[in-house]
Amino acid sequence: PNTPDDILAAAGQNVSAFLKELASEIKEAAERTQPMKIILFIDEIHMLTEGAAAQANLANHLKTYLDSGQISIIGATTNEEFKGSIRKDGALKDRFPEVQVDEPDNAGAVEMTMANLDKGGDFHGVEIHASAAQAAVDLSHYLSDMCQPRGATDLLDEVCSMVKQQLTSAPPKVRQVQSEVRDVKTALAQAALGTDDDSDKARGVLSTRLDDLSKELADLTAMAKTEKAILDKLQTKGDELGSLLADSDSDTKEVRKLQKEIGGLRAELDELPERLYHLVVDARAIAQHVSD
Repeated sequence: PNTPDDILAAAGQNVSAFLKELASEIKEAAERTQPMKIILFIDEIHMLTEGAAAQANLANHLKTYLDSGQISIIGATTNEEFKGSIRKDGALKDRFPEVQVDEPDNAGAVEMTMANLDKGGDFHGVEIHASAAQAAVDLSHYLSDMCQPRGATDLLDEVCSMVKQQLTSAPPKVRQVQSEVRDVKTALAQAALGTDDDSDKARGVLSTRLDDLSKELADLTAMAKTEKAILDKLQTKGDELGSLLADSDSDTKEVRKLQKEIGGLRAELDELPERLYHLVVDARAIAQHVSD
C-alpha cells in the first residue's frame, strides 16, 4: 500500500481506533497545499510497532513522510515501552531520538492535577475541591510508585468512585432523623406501659416529638429524592461524556452538548434549598481513603 487510505483498505474490518485516527491525521497533513509546518503529536507512539500488519505498514509509510519533510512528529511513551518497540526498529529509532521528560516537582504536579479537576468532576458526577489536588499529589506515593501527575490522578479517580457510592443509600441527615424516629417510637412504647401521671405526660411529649420528626423525615425524604434524581442524571451524563471522549471519532458538538447539559444539572443543584448528599472530594476525603 502506498497511501494511508490504501493501508486502511487492506486492513479490512480489523481497523483499530488508533490506526484509523493516525491514518486520517497523516492524510490530512500530507494533503495540505498551503506551506506550513505540520507537527503531529502521537500519544502511546509505541503502538506503531505493535499489532496488525496494517499498523506496521503505516509505520513504514510514516518514514517516507518524515524523510520528505512533509510532517514532523512528536511521540510520547514510557521508557519501558520505548525500549521494547521504537528502539528495536532501527529506522524508527533514528527518526525518533529519545527526549527524557522528568517528573514535575510538587508545585508542577499540583498545577497539572488541578487542570483536570473539572473534567474528573464531570465524569464522576461529583465536586472536586482544589484542596484535593494538593492532597492527592502529597499522598499518592503511599499507594503507588507511579510518577506524577499520574499517581495523583489515579488516586483522585479512586476517591471519586468511592464518594459517589453515597448515592446507593439515604443521605446522612435522613439516616439521622430515621434513627431519631426509631428511638422516639421505642421510648413511646415504653411509656405506654406506665399508668401514672408522669407516664401520661411523657406519652404526650413523645407523641408531639414523633409527629414533628415524622414531618421532618417526610420533607427530607422528598428533598433527597429530588436531589438524587439530579445526581443520577449527572452520573449518567458523566458516563456518556467519558465514553464519548474515549472514542477517537467522537463528535465535538456532542461533547459540547453533554458538557452544557452537565453544567445545567450543576446549576439545578446550586438552586436547591439544601444539599443533603455530600458528593465532595476534598483533602479530607483523600486522606481518609489513604488511611483506610
